[in-house]
Amino acid sequence: MKKIAWMIAVIVMLPFTVNATSEENVMQKDINSLDRYYTFTMRISAPSESDYRYYSTRNPYYKWNMPMPNCTTYAYGRFWEVYGDEPQYPLTLAKHPSVIYWYAKNDANSAYRNHVGLQPGLGAIAVWSTIPNDNPNAGASEGNVAIVERVESNGDIYTSNSGYPNSNFYMQTYSRANNYNYVGSNGKTYYFQGFVYQPRNHFIIS
Repeated sequence: MKKIAWMIAVIVMLPFTVNATSEENVMQKDINSLDRYYTFTMRISAPSESDYRYYSTRNPYYKWNMPMPNCTTYAYGRFWEVYGDEPQYPLTLAKHPSVIYWYAKNDANSAYRNHVGLQPGLGAIAVWSTIPNDNPNAGASEGNVAIVERVESNGDIYTSNSGYPNSNFYMQTYSRANNYNYVGSNGKTYYFQGFVYQPRNHFIIS
């Protein structure tokens, strides 16, 4: 019995992987419960069109006539897929369907207000706006959201994405050295706002 207990203790203390190859699973530690682990599986291909999380009116963005390819519809479906349960309001942001509010509104008052920040986390939503600091009063804005599938050792994030009008699914790396900001194909700079983390089992990479 002592030998079995010792072996269990050694297994629990073993380090777990935070970076994954294309087909690896990542053991993801719940920061609120150090003795619980979850398996995070990276998505490297487009979801099936029969997957209701992406392709049905249960996805509010699909319902609001924004079917894939679309960054918001995809990110909502993928967040749901990782979370295991349908996301809570106001991740749906019924009053503000524009992606530029995803971080600001969830940071201010929502079920996710304690699950936002600037450190990358597996399964988290990365949010960008063409207006620095996501100021809705600064004028017209565009935005983007993507899902963090892997965090590199240098802090770069490897993400899964969908983009209107013709990029149904693609993988993209965003550089931490550039504060995750990037210039889009439209020539506009997209300023990183922050991450909305998985509420149940997120693991933040510091």
